[in-house]
Amino acid sequence: MDLGCKLPKELLIIENSESQEHGNIEIKENELPIDFDEGGALFRAGRPLQRNAQQYWLFEYIRRLVNRDPNEEVAFECMVLGCVDTNKDLYVVYVHELGLEHKYLSEIGPLLPGHSFWLKVLSINPRQGLLRLGIASNTSEQKRSIVARAA
Repeated sequence: MDLGCKLPKELLIIENSESQEHGNIEIKENELPIDFDEGGALFRAGRPLQRNAQQYWLFEYIRRLVNRDPNEEVAFECMVLGCVDTNKDLYVVYVHELGLEHKYLSEIGPLLPGHSFWLKVLSINPRQGLLRLGIASNTSEQKRSIVARAA
């Protein structure tokens, strides 16, 4: 059923003399094949839906952190994974605390892969799947705020 296939309705339950003694039941199918390709197709169709739901709830978590205290900036430690577009200084960063890979348009120019720095949440909209990050103003304060949030 997990594969999305309907199980054959015509299952024969055969109890032999040995299985009655041990309480085992042997199940045989009436040559009704299960189409695993159909189940795999349903699984592949559901994957994007699952990813969108996970992203929505992650962004909703970040939105709630931001709304908890609008005067305090919410920042996360990030690491540059690589460059997507050198002309626009567009990079992929990994947000450690969230386990999130996200695109970041660099405000400070070229970045090197493996470089770690702090980014704050500039704006977020979970329903539209939008998250905009910018350079955090004070990393020492941000370290304390992340420790306080985790506690």
